[in-house]
Amino acid sequence: MTGPRHNSDVRPKSRTALRRRPVYLPGLHADEGERQRQRGARPTEVADLLAQAERNARQAPRKHHLVAGSYLARWEVAGKIRVTETSSRHTYAQAASQAARETDFYRIESPDIDPVEVPPLLFETLLSRIEGEASQAIDYLVRNGEPGLSGDDRVWLSAYLAFQITRGRAFRAEQDAAADMLFKLTTQATEASARHMLEVADIEPTPEAIATTLDMLENLQAGRLVVREQTAAIIGRGAELAEFLTPQLLYRRWLVYWASHVPFVTCDEPVVILEGPDADRRRRGGVGTADVVVFPLSPEAVLAMFHPDDDPDDVALYPQLDSRETADLNLEIAANSHRWLFERSDRTATLGMSLPPLPPATAQEGPLELVGEPNARLFNQYRPSRWYWSKEPPQLPVFRWWNQTTVLGQVGRRLLPDW
Repeated sequence: MTGPRHNSDVRPKSRTALRRRPVYLPGLHADEGERQRQRGARPTEVADLLAQAERNARQAPRKHHLVAGSYLARWEVAGKIRVTETSSRHTYAQAASQAARETDFYRIESPDIDPVEVPPLLFETLLSRIEGEASQAIDYLVRNGEPGLSGDDRVWLSAYLAFQITRGRAFRAEQDAAADMLFKLTTQATEASARHMLEVADIEPTPEAIATTLDMLENLQAGRLVVREQTAAIIGRGAELAEFLTPQLLYRRWLVYWASHVPFVTCDEPVVILEGPDADRRRRGGVGTADVVVFPLSPEAVLAMFHPDDDPDDVALYPQLDSRETADLNLEIAANSHRWLFERSDRTATLGMSLPPLPPATAQEGPLELVGEPNARLFNQYRPSRWYWSKEPPQLPVFRWWNQTTVLGQVGRRLLPDW
Protein backbone atom coordinates (compact mmCIF):
# COMPACT_ATOMS: atom_id res chain seq x y z
CA MET A 1 0.00 0.00 0.00
CA THR A 2 1.36 3.42 -0.92
CA GLY A 3 -0.77 5.43 1.51
CA PRO A 4 -4.09 7.27 1.51
CA ARG A 5 -5.28 9.19 -1.50
CA HIS A 6 -7.84 11.95 -1.56
CA ASN A 7 -11.14 10.89 -3.12
CA SER A 8 -12.53 14.33 -3.94
CA ASP A 9 -11.80 14.16 -7.67
CA VAL A 10 -13.08 10.64 -8.18
CA ARG A 11 -16.21 10.52 -10.30
CA PRO A 12 -18.14 7.53 -11.63
CA LYS A 13 -17.36 6.61 -15.21
CA SER A 14 -20.13 6.82 -17.78
CA ARG A 15 -22.13 3.72 -18.60
CA THR A 16 -20.95 4.04 -22.21
CA ALA A 17 -17.31 3.85 -21.18
CA LEU A 18 -17.92 0.93 -18.86
CA ARG A 19 -19.77 -1.08 -21.50
CA ARG A 20 -17.49 -0.27 -24.43
CA ARG A 21 -15.60 -3.57 -24.02
CA PRO A 22 -18.12 -6.25 -23.04
CA VAL A 23 -16.95 -8.80 -20.49
CA TYR A 24 -18.54 -12.20 -20.89
CA LEU A 25 -20.31 -13.66 -17.83
CA PRO A 26 -21.82 -17.03 -18.82
CA GLY A 27 -24.85 -18.18 -16.86
CA LEU A 28 -26.55 -21.45 -16.12
CA HIS A 29 -29.64 -21.52 -18.32
CA ALA A 30 -30.56 -22.52 -21.85
CA ASP A 31 -31.38 -18.97 -22.97
CA GLU A 32 -28.11 -17.54 -21.65
CA GLY A 33 -26.28 -18.01 -24.95
CA GLU A 34 -28.84 -15.91 -26.81
CA ARG A 35 -28.78 -13.19 -24.16
CA GLN A 36 -24.99 -13.00 -24.30
CA ARG A 37 -24.89 -13.03 -28.13
CA GLN A 38 -27.19 -10.01 -28.09
CA ARG A 39 -24.56 -8.25 -25.93
CA GLY A 40 -21.68 -9.09 -28.25
CA ALA A 41 -20.24 -11.99 -26.24
CA ARG A 42 -18.47 -14.95 -27.81
CA PRO A 43 -20.69 -18.07 -27.70
CA THR A 44 -17.60 -20.31 -27.74
CA GLU A 45 -16.97 -19.32 -24.12
CA VAL A 46 -20.15 -21.17 -23.13
CA ALA A 47 -18.75 -24.36 -24.62
CA ASP A 48 -15.38 -23.72 -22.95
CA LEU A 49 -17.05 -23.28 -19.58
CA LEU A 50 -19.13 -26.45 -19.99
CA ALA A 51 -16.07 -28.43 -21.04
CA GLN A 52 -14.10 -27.20 -18.04
CA ALA A 53 -17.01 -28.08 -15.74
CA GLU A 54 -17.09 -31.60 -17.17
CA ARG A 55 -13.34 -31.98 -16.56
CA ASN A 56 -13.73 -30.64 -13.03
CA ALA A 57 -16.43 -33.22 -12.30
CA ARG A 58 -13.82 -35.95 -12.75
CA GLN A 59 -11.00 -34.42 -10.74
CA ALA A 60 -12.05 -31.43 -8.65
CA PRO A 61 -12.10 -31.65 -4.84
CA ARG A 62 -15.49 -31.93 -3.16
CA LYS A 63 -14.76 -29.15 -0.68
CA HIS A 64 -16.13 -25.87 -2.05
CA HIS A 65 -15.20 -22.41 -0.79
CA LEU A 66 -18.09 -20.21 0.33
CA VAL A 67 -15.58 -17.34 0.18
CA ALA A 68 -12.70 -17.47 -2.30
CA GLY A 69 -9.47 -18.77 -0.82
CA SER A 70 -7.50 -16.24 -2.89
CA TYR A 71 -9.50 -13.45 -1.25
CA LEU A 72 -9.03 -14.75 2.30
CA ALA A 73 -5.29 -15.19 1.66
CA ARG A 74 -4.96 -11.41 1.88
CA TRP A 75 -5.43 -11.82 5.65
CA GLU A 76 -2.76 -14.51 6.03
CA VAL A 77 0.17 -14.00 8.37
CA ALA A 78 2.76 -16.78 8.29
CA GLY A 79 0.43 -18.79 6.07
CA LYS A 80 -2.58 -18.62 8.44
CA ILE A 81 -5.70 -16.56 9.07
CA ARG A 82 -7.74 -16.43 12.25
CA VAL A 83 -11.17 -18.03 11.90
CA THR A 84 -13.77 -17.24 14.57
CA GLU A 85 -17.20 -18.85 14.59
CA THR A 86 -19.65 -16.00 15.08
CA SER A 87 -22.08 -17.78 17.40
CA SER A 88 -19.83 -20.01 19.53
CA ARG A 89 -16.73 -17.72 19.45
CA HIS A 90 -14.63 -20.84 18.84
CA THR A 91 -11.44 -19.59 17.21
CA TYR A 92 -8.47 -21.18 15.48
CA ALA A 93 -5.73 -20.46 12.95
CA GLN A 94 -6.05 -22.03 9.52
CA ALA A 95 -4.68 -21.69 6.02
CA ALA A 96 -6.94 -19.56 3.84
CA SER A 97 -7.15 -22.40 1.32
CA GLN A 98 -8.76 -24.60 4.00
CA ALA A 99 -11.18 -22.04 5.46
CA ALA A 100 -14.89 -21.46 4.74
CA ARG A 101 -15.45 -24.74 2.91
CA GLU A 102 -18.37 -27.15 2.70
CA THR A 103 -18.65 -30.48 0.93
CA ASP A 104 -20.38 -30.37 -2.49
CA PHE A 105 -21.91 -27.00 -1.66
CA TYR A 106 -22.21 -25.91 -5.30
CA ARG A 107 -22.83 -29.30 -6.86
CA ILE A 108 -25.88 -29.20 -9.15
CA GLU A 109 -27.84 -32.43 -8.93
CA SER A 110 -31.54 -33.00 -9.46
CA PRO A 111 -33.85 -35.57 -11.07
CA ASP A 112 -35.04 -32.67 -13.26
CA ILE A 113 -31.56 -31.83 -14.64
CA ASP A 114 -29.60 -33.74 -17.28
CA PRO A 115 -25.96 -33.83 -16.05
CA VAL A 116 -24.78 -33.94 -19.66
CA GLU A 117 -26.46 -30.59 -20.42
CA VAL A 118 -25.70 -29.03 -17.02
CA PRO A 119 -22.50 -30.51 -15.54
CA PRO A 120 -22.71 -30.86 -11.75
CA LEU A 121 -19.79 -28.49 -11.17
CA LEU A 122 -20.87 -25.78 -13.63
CA PHE A 123 -21.56 -23.21 -10.92
CA GLU A 124 -18.32 -23.97 -9.06
CA THR A 125 -16.42 -23.61 -12.33
CA LEU A 126 -18.16 -20.31 -13.08
CA LEU A 127 -17.26 -18.98 -9.63
CA SER A 128 -13.61 -19.96 -10.13
CA ARG A 129 -13.51 -18.06 -13.42
CA ILE A 130 -15.00 -14.92 -11.89
CA GLU A 131 -12.76 -15.14 -8.82
CA GLY A 132 -9.64 -15.33 -10.97
CA GLU A 133 -10.60 -12.27 -13.01
CA ALA A 134 -11.78 -10.22 -10.01
CA SER A 135 -8.58 -10.92 -8.06
CA GLN A 136 -6.69 -8.61 -10.41
CA ALA A 137 -9.15 -5.80 -9.71
CA ILE A 138 -8.78 -6.24 -5.95
CA ASP A 139 -4.98 -6.19 -6.30
CA TYR A 140 -5.18 -2.93 -8.22
CA LEU A 141 -7.52 -1.27 -5.73
CA VAL A 142 -5.35 -2.22 -2.76
CA ARG A 143 -2.26 -0.81 -4.49
CA ASN A 144 -3.68 2.28 -6.16
CA GLY A 145 -7.23 3.06 -5.03
CA GLU A 146 -10.07 3.47 -7.54
CA PRO A 147 -8.59 5.99 -10.06
CA GLY A 148 -7.35 4.24 -13.17
CA LEU A 149 -9.22 0.96 -12.61
CA SER A 150 -10.16 -0.39 -16.03
CA GLY A 151 -13.73 -0.89 -17.15
CA ASP A 152 -13.17 -4.63 -17.52
CA ASP A 153 -11.84 -4.90 -13.98
CA ARG A 154 -14.84 -2.97 -12.65
CA VAL A 155 -17.23 -5.34 -14.40
CA TRP A 156 -15.47 -8.47 -13.15
CA LEU A 157 -15.32 -7.20 -9.58
CA SER A 158 -18.98 -6.15 -9.72
CA ALA A 159 -19.86 -9.67 -10.87
CA TYR A 160 -17.70 -11.17 -8.13
CA LEU A 161 -19.49 -9.11 -5.46
CA ALA A 162 -22.91 -9.92 -6.92
CA PHE A 163 -22.19 -13.65 -6.84
CA GLN A 164 -20.80 -13.31 -3.32
CA ILE A 165 -24.20 -12.00 -2.23
CA THR A 166 -26.01 -15.04 -3.68
CA ARG A 167 -23.52 -17.89 -3.20
CA GLY A 168 -23.47 -18.31 0.59
CA ARG A 169 -25.45 -19.83 3.43
CA ALA A 170 -27.43 -16.65 4.10
CA PHE A 171 -28.95 -16.61 0.60
CA ARG A 172 -29.87 -20.30 0.79
CA ALA A 173 -31.49 -19.84 4.18
CA GLU A 174 -33.49 -16.88 2.83
CA GLN A 175 -34.67 -18.85 -0.19
CA ASP A 176 -35.73 -21.84 1.92
CA ALA A 177 -37.55 -19.64 4.42
CA ALA A 178 -39.29 -17.69 1.66
CA ALA A 179 -40.48 -20.92 -0.01
CA ASP A 180 -41.81 -22.26 3.28
CA MET A 181 -43.57 -19.01 4.13
CA LEU A 182 -45.12 -18.66 0.66
CA PHE A 183 -46.42 -22.22 0.71
CA LYS A 184 -48.04 -21.73 4.09
CA LEU A 185 -49.68 -18.49 2.98
CA THR A 186 -51.08 -19.93 -0.25
CA THR A 187 -51.96 -23.51 0.77
CA GLN A 188 -54.39 -24.02 3.64
CA ALA A 189 -54.84 -27.25 5.57
CA THR A 190 -58.17 -28.14 4.01
CA GLU A 191 -59.53 -31.16 2.19
CA ALA A 192 -59.90 -29.06 -0.95
CA SER A 193 -56.19 -28.10 -0.84
CA ALA A 194 -55.22 -31.73 -0.28
CA ARG A 195 -57.32 -32.86 -3.24
CA HIS A 196 -55.84 -30.14 -5.46
CA MET A 197 -52.27 -31.11 -4.56
CA LEU A 198 -52.95 -34.73 -5.45
CA GLU A 199 -54.52 -33.78 -8.78
CA VAL A 200 -51.56 -31.56 -9.69
CA ALA A 201 -49.21 -34.45 -8.87
CA ASP A 202 -51.36 -36.79 -11.00
CA ILE A 203 -52.17 -38.96 -7.97
CA GLU A 204 -55.61 -40.46 -7.54
CA PRO A 205 -57.40 -38.56 -4.74
CA THR A 206 -58.53 -41.60 -2.76
CA PRO A 207 -59.84 -41.04 0.78
CA GLU A 208 -56.58 -42.49 2.15
CA ALA A 209 -54.41 -40.24 -0.03
CA ILE A 210 -56.47 -37.18 0.89
CA ALA A 211 -56.17 -38.00 4.61
CA THR A 212 -52.40 -38.45 4.36
CA THR A 213 -51.97 -35.20 2.41
CA LEU A 214 -54.22 -33.29 4.80
CA ASP A 215 -52.19 -34.55 7.75
CA MET A 216 -49.03 -33.29 6.03
CA LEU A 217 -50.60 -29.87 5.42
CA GLU A 218 -51.65 -29.60 9.06
CA ASN A 219 -48.10 -30.41 10.17
CA LEU A 220 -46.74 -27.79 7.76
CA GLN A 221 -49.07 -25.10 9.06
CA ALA A 222 -48.14 -26.02 12.64
CA GLY A 223 -44.41 -25.74 11.87
CA ARG A 224 -43.69 -29.41 12.49
CA LEU A 225 -42.71 -29.77 8.82
CA VAL A 226 -41.06 -27.24 6.52
CA VAL A 227 -40.95 -26.73 2.76
CA ARG A 228 -37.51 -26.72 1.17
CA GLU A 229 -36.49 -26.04 -2.41
CA GLN A 230 -34.08 -28.22 -4.33
CA THR A 231 -30.50 -26.98 -3.92
CA ALA A 232 -30.08 -26.96 -7.70
CA ALA A 233 -33.00 -24.53 -8.04
CA ILE A 234 -31.49 -22.16 -5.47
CA ILE A 235 -28.10 -22.28 -7.18
CA GLY A 236 -29.71 -21.41 -10.50
CA ARG A 237 -31.72 -18.58 -8.99
CA GLY A 238 -28.58 -17.26 -7.34
CA ALA A 239 -26.83 -17.08 -10.70
CA GLU A 240 -29.79 -15.25 -12.28
CA LEU A 241 -29.99 -12.77 -9.42
CA ALA A 242 -26.23 -12.14 -9.50
CA GLU A 243 -26.51 -11.16 -13.16
CA PHE A 244 -29.24 -8.68 -12.20
CA LEU A 245 -27.22 -7.25 -9.27
CA THR A 246 -23.96 -6.80 -11.19
CA PRO A 247 -24.88 -3.47 -12.87
CA GLN A 248 -26.40 -2.17 -9.63
CA LEU A 249 -22.91 -2.44 -8.15
CA LEU A 250 -21.11 -1.38 -11.33
CA TYR A 251 -22.93 1.96 -11.69
CA ARG A 252 -22.14 3.08 -8.15
CA ARG A 253 -19.47 5.58 -7.18
CA TRP A 254 -16.48 3.54 -6.02
CA LEU A 255 -14.12 4.90 -3.35
CA VAL A 256 -11.32 3.14 -1.47
CA TYR A 257 -10.77 3.95 2.22
CA TRP A 258 -7.74 3.04 4.27
CA ALA A 259 -7.45 1.75 7.83
CA SER A 260 -5.47 3.49 10.56
CA HIS A 261 -3.71 1.17 13.03
CA VAL A 262 -6.74 -1.14 13.33
CA PRO A 263 -6.82 -3.67 10.44
CA PHE A 264 -10.08 -4.57 8.75
CA VAL A 265 -11.72 -7.93 9.38
CA THR A 266 -13.89 -9.83 6.92
CA CYS A 267 -16.47 -12.62 7.05
CA ASP A 268 -18.35 -15.26 5.09
CA GLU A 269 -20.84 -12.60 3.86
CA PRO A 270 -18.40 -9.76 3.14
CA VAL A 271 -20.66 -7.57 0.93
CA VAL A 272 -22.32 -5.27 3.47
CA ILE A 273 -25.39 -3.25 2.42
CA LEU A 274 -26.01 -0.01 4.34
CA GLU A 275 -29.36 1.64 3.62
CA GLY A 276 -28.70 4.90 5.41
CA PRO A 277 -30.04 6.83 8.43
CA ASP A 278 -33.64 6.84 7.21
CA ALA A 279 -33.90 3.02 7.19
CA ASP A 280 -34.66 0.53 9.96
CA ARG A 281 -31.34 -0.92 11.14
CA ARG A 282 -33.15 -4.16 12.03
CA ARG A 283 -33.73 -4.92 8.34
CA ARG A 284 -31.27 -5.76 5.58
CA GLY A 285 -31.16 -3.30 2.73
CA GLY A 286 -31.31 -3.83 -1.01
CA VAL A 287 -28.48 -3.37 -3.49
CA GLY A 288 -30.59 -1.25 -5.85
CA THR A 289 -31.42 1.50 -3.32
CA ALA A 290 -28.76 1.31 -0.57
CA ASP A 291 -26.74 4.45 0.14
CA VAL A 292 -23.47 2.55 0.51
CA VAL A 293 -22.31 -1.00 -0.22
CA VAL A 294 -19.10 -1.93 1.60
CA PHE A 295 -16.57 -4.65 0.79
CA PRO A 296 -13.30 -5.18 2.73
CA LEU A 297 -10.52 -5.58 0.15
CA SER A 298 -7.69 -6.45 2.56
CA PRO A 299 -6.67 -5.72 6.17
CA GLU A 300 -5.59 -2.27 4.95
CA ALA A 301 -8.34 -1.20 2.55
CA VAL A 302 -12.11 -1.25 2.13
CA LEU A 303 -14.20 -0.45 -0.94
CA ALA A 304 -17.24 1.79 -0.40
CA MET A 305 -19.72 2.02 -3.29
CA PHE A 306 -22.00 5.06 -2.97
CA HIS A 307 -25.36 5.38 -4.69
CA PRO A 308 -24.90 7.80 -7.62
CA ASP A 309 -27.81 9.96 -6.42
CA ASP A 310 -25.92 10.74 -3.20
CA ASP A 311 -23.35 13.55 -3.15
CA PRO A 312 -20.85 12.99 -0.32
CA ASP A 313 -18.95 16.11 0.73
CA ASP A 314 -15.17 16.47 1.11
CA VAL A 315 -15.29 15.33 4.72
CA ALA A 316 -17.04 12.10 3.71
CA LEU A 317 -14.59 11.61 0.83
CA TYR A 318 -11.42 11.86 2.92
CA PRO A 319 -9.95 8.37 2.42
CA GLN A 320 -8.22 7.81 5.76
CA LEU A 321 -10.42 6.21 8.42
CA ASP A 322 -9.51 6.78 12.04
CA SER A 323 -9.36 3.94 14.55
CA ARG A 324 -12.92 4.47 15.77
CA GLU A 325 -14.33 4.51 12.24
CA THR A 326 -12.44 1.33 11.36
CA ALA A 327 -13.60 -0.42 14.54
CA ASP A 328 -17.23 0.56 13.90
CA LEU A 329 -16.99 -0.64 10.32
CA ASN A 330 -15.46 -3.92 11.53
CA LEU A 331 -18.43 -4.43 13.84
CA GLU A 332 -20.82 -3.93 10.91
CA ILE A 333 -18.86 -6.39 8.78
CA ALA A 334 -18.96 -8.93 11.61
CA ALA A 335 -22.71 -8.39 12.06
CA ASN A 336 -23.20 -9.31 8.40
CA SER A 337 -21.60 -12.72 8.93
CA HIS A 338 -23.57 -15.94 8.85
CA ARG A 339 -21.15 -18.39 10.44
CA TRP A 340 -17.50 -17.26 10.23
CA LEU A 341 -15.37 -14.19 10.90
CA PHE A 342 -11.85 -13.85 9.50
CA GLU A 343 -8.90 -11.66 10.42
CA ARG A 344 -5.12 -11.72 10.49
CA SER A 345 -3.82 -14.65 12.52
CA ASP A 346 -1.85 -12.30 14.80
CA ARG A 347 -5.01 -10.38 15.80
CA THR A 348 -7.94 -11.21 18.10
CA ALA A 349 -10.37 -8.36 17.41
CA THR A 350 -13.20 -10.74 16.44
CA LEU A 351 -13.14 -12.34 19.90
CA GLY A 352 -14.08 -9.06 21.55
CA MET A 353 -17.04 -8.18 19.34
CA SER A 354 -20.43 -8.34 21.01
CA LEU A 355 -23.06 -9.47 18.50
CA PRO A 356 -26.71 -10.52 18.86
CA PRO A 357 -27.72 -14.05 17.81
CA LEU A 358 -28.28 -14.87 14.16
CA PRO A 359 -31.76 -13.61 13.20
CA PRO A 360 -34.37 -15.62 11.31
CA ALA A 361 -33.69 -15.77 7.58
CA THR A 362 -36.94 -13.94 6.81
CA ALA A 363 -39.70 -12.21 8.76
CA GLN A 364 -43.08 -10.82 7.82
CA GLU A 365 -45.62 -8.21 8.80
CA GLY A 366 -49.32 -8.78 8.31
CA PRO A 367 -51.92 -9.55 7.39
CA LEU A 368 -52.92 -5.99 6.61
CA GLU A 369 -56.40 -5.07 5.41
CA LEU A 370 -56.83 -3.64 1.93
CA VAL A 371 -59.40 -0.88 1.43
CA GLY A 372 -62.18 -2.08 -0.83
CA GLU A 373 -60.94 -5.69 -0.89
CA PRO A 374 -62.38 -7.38 2.24
CA ASN A 375 -61.20 -10.86 1.20
CA ALA A 376 -57.62 -9.88 0.35
CA ARG A 377 -54.63 -10.09 2.68
CA LEU A 378 -51.39 -8.14 2.36
CA PHE A 379 -48.12 -9.40 3.88
CA ASN A 380 -44.76 -7.64 3.94
CA GLN A 381 -41.84 -10.04 3.92
CA TYR A 382 -38.33 -8.77 4.68
CA ARG A 383 -34.82 -9.95 5.58
CA PRO A 384 -33.83 -9.18 9.19
CA SER A 385 -30.33 -7.97 9.95
CA ARG A 386 -28.37 -9.20 12.96
CA TRP A 387 -29.59 -6.09 14.78
CA TYR A 388 -33.12 -7.56 14.57
CA TRP A 389 -32.88 -8.58 18.24
CA SER A 390 -31.44 -5.25 19.44
CA LYS A 391 -33.62 -2.73 21.25
CA GLU A 392 -31.13 -0.02 20.30
CA PRO A 393 -29.06 -1.00 17.25
CA PRO A 394 -25.72 0.79 16.93
CA GLN A 395 -25.46 3.85 14.76
CA LEU A 396 -24.27 3.45 11.20
CA PRO A 397 -20.49 3.18 10.88
CA VAL A 398 -18.35 6.10 9.64
CA PHE A 399 -20.61 8.91 10.80
CA ARG A 400 -19.27 11.40 8.22
CA TRP A 401 -20.72 9.30 5.38
CA TRP A 402 -24.25 10.11 6.50
CA ASN A 403 -24.38 13.90 6.28
CA GLN A 404 -28.10 14.66 5.88
CA THR A 405 -27.35 17.28 3.24
CA THR A 406 -25.71 14.70 0.94
CA VAL A 407 -27.84 11.60 1.55
CA LEU A 408 -31.22 11.69 -0.16
CA GLY A 409 -32.83 8.82 1.72
CA GLN A 410 -34.86 5.89 0.42
CA VAL A 411 -37.65 8.06 -1.04
CA GLY A 412 -35.28 10.30 -3.01
CA ARG A 413 -32.97 7.61 -4.38
CA ARG A 414 -33.83 5.95 -7.67
CA LEU A 415 -33.62 2.19 -8.09
CA LEU A 416 -30.42 1.40 -9.93
CA PRO A 417 -31.03 -0.35 -13.27
CA ASP A 418 -30.14 -3.83 -14.41
CA TRP A 419 -28.51 -4.45 -17.77
